[in-house]
Amino acid sequence: MMSQRIVRFGFFAVTLALAGRLCDGQAARVQVAAQAGAADPKVPAFEAEFNQSALGLSDEATLQSELEGAVTKKIAAIDRRYHLSAAQKERLTLAGRGDIRRLFDRLHVAREKFVATSRRGNENAIQAGRVEAAVLNWEFTRGAFGEGSLFAKAQNTVLRPEQLDTFERRCRWVAKSTQKITLDNAHRLEAAARFRKNVRQIGWTQRADEIAIIGFGGALQICSRDTLQVLRAFGKGHSLAAFDLRGDWCAVGPGDALTMVYLINMSTGHEVTLKSDLREGTAALSPDGKLLATGGHGIRALLWCVEKRERLRELGDVPEGLLTPVFSPDGSIVALGNGSERTFLFDVATGRLLRRLPWQSTHELKFDPSGKRLAAAYHDGNLAIWDVASGELLQRALGRVKEAHTLDWSADGKILASGGFAGSVTLWNSATLRSLIDLDAPDLVHCVRFNAEGNRLYFAGGPARPGGLRDLEVWAVPPE
Repeated sequence: MMSQRIVRFGFFAVTLALAGRLCDGQAARVQVAAQAGAADPKVPAFEAEFNQSALGLSDEATLQSELEGAVTKKIAAIDRRYHLSAAQKERLTLAGRGDIRRLFDRLHVAREKFVATSRRGNENAIQAGRVEAAVLNWEFTRGAFGEGSLFAKAQNTVLRPEQLDTFERRCRWVAKSTQKITLDNAHRLEAAARFRKNVRQIGWTQRADEIAIIGFGGALQICSRDTLQVLRAFGKGHSLAAFDLRGDWCAVGPGDALTMVYLINMSTGHEVTLKSDLREGTAALSPDGKLLATGGHGIRALLWCVEKRERLRELGDVPEGLLTPVFSPDGSIVALGNGSERTFLFDVATGRLLRRLPWQSTHELKFDPSGKRLAAAYHDGNLAIWDVASGELLQRALGRVKEAHTLDWSADGKILASGGFAGSVTLWNSATLRSLIDLDAPDLVHCVRFNAEGNRLYFAGGPARPGGLRDLEVWAVPPE
């Protein structure tokens, strides 16, 4: 135990010393850069070009404040689960500050190098500098605290075994609950389980004890809902993406730029490939499983007869973008989301355009169980609920995230759950879009879903940067 304490003390001492050295180095480099700028009037323009690529529309002070705020939120989330001591919080804070200083040090070094190569006119080096600026921009916007960061290493060493055991015992107790999630008890939600699994989307089969999962570039897996043990797999050999399950049929889009969609019979395993004409094809099945709508990058969606595997009609023309179709519960309307433009509603029987919803850049659309309302998650972080019959905006709210990516309705339509990039998973009163509870979530949440029984909320996510460890989390209302 004493040797562990010595190792941990040494790690945080090194972290603190590194932070100090980085800060001193930054000051020295700023002075050198200022002297260079005074000598060459082109330097400010070169610096401005690099800053625009690396920092976007923000500035160093604002980004530093945002990153420090992210560290504070991460520590608060860990504290809610494990009840940290003051010393543990301090160690995590120091580690997070070290990551921030290390990132800004990289920014300053890369900017000085870019200015120097720009003054010399070395085109290859200038291009390399622009690439480095883009990499830095990704890290500033997508987080600096993933695997390999000082913060992640600190988190792995700072928690005591008894803290981990206490949290696991609490999860097992919460997992025994059968209470439905309601407006009255949603504020009591707690973590019931966490599975270390690469999950992009989840869905439900016809069996209550199963869950359907697709990862990144993998097959469709049917797993035990309680253990996530793989029971069956479909679409092996393909790179698969978003899917829609209805009865015996599953429609799956490709996880790459291919212009096709796969139809899989879940009873027989038989697979049909349909050419959708659009890259990165997306798919939705009608509630009765008889019709298929396909989208992708383009200006129109296609409507298919599942039984005959033949095209029925086009749904469009609309402004070009990533088109994502979804059927209303009665199958009479297709809502067509657009990653770049507005949302369009079409009559399934005729293909006639019913109405346009004015807001732009959706990630996910969902009709409520009655089919009277349509919820939309937008790239700018907004959530909106629209009246399907009139196209009127009923409710709107900022989704407690920088980008809203996913949403789902409870079975009774009274609660809307949402998640996305850089924020929480939030449950909302759908009548008012007032928050019921904000749940601690990973940097990027790909998918959030209620189970059919209404007593569990599932969400999948992980670090915002590619790769890294990802989790499927399950939340429930504790037993009374």
